[in-house]
Amino acid sequence: EDLAIDPELDDVERVARYATGAVELQRLVHVMMLGETARLAGFEDASRKLFPLVPAIARDQEAFVRQHLAAQLAQLCEFCHGLATNEAYRVMIDVLLAAFRQLVADQEQEVREAASVALIQVADFVREDDLME
Repeated sequence: EDLAIDPELDDVERVARYATGAVELQRLVHVMMLGETARLAGFEDASRKLFPLVPAIARDQEAFVRQHLAAQLAQLCEFCHGLATNEAYRVMIDVLLAAFRQLVADQEQEVREAASVALIQVADFVREDDLME
């Protein structure tokens, strides 16, 4: 396994490249960077390069990657909620909560537990009209 990381990449590009890469350890490390990287990069860059990674990460073959995604989803939801824009709210509902739905039904108990705890943290961010979607 090649663990070398391209030093020319900024954090957004690194996460975009390695969070869904072939090496398990690199995926885990870069998934754990999602929330902070999105916050530092801003909504536009996160929308173009980071949020689109979420569905694939939620299907990662390794349970520990999916488990850590759950905590990052909470951070990403907090980021979107803090922006208080309709566009950020739609990303939260359409992308992030969709991934939560998948993770709370995961075959692995650790993933389900992590997703459930994280979902509780962000439940107040969801408007009543969107609760039953």
